[in-house]
Amino acid sequence: MTLDVCDKNKTCKIVSINLQDQKLKLRLYEIGFFVGAYAKVLNKSGLKKTLLVQVLDSCFIIKTHIAKFVEVEYE
Repeated sequence: MTLDVCDKNKTCKIVSINLQDQKLKLRLYEIGFFVGAYAKVLNKSGLKKTLLVQVLDSCFIIKTHIAKFVEVEYE
């Protein structure tokens, strides 16, 4: 499944990031989105265009269309 459809407050493990844009993929890697990392969706915006995601010890807001490229699985 992808990060955009994860249930709120459930921890999941990143299994792949399927982005073609290497700059964006590198940026996600720099902030902690890499294979094997754990992520938790803390909140979704009203229109579900953005997600508040906790990765490592930090929280980030990412757009839903980017989260669709992050494959995850529940632990």
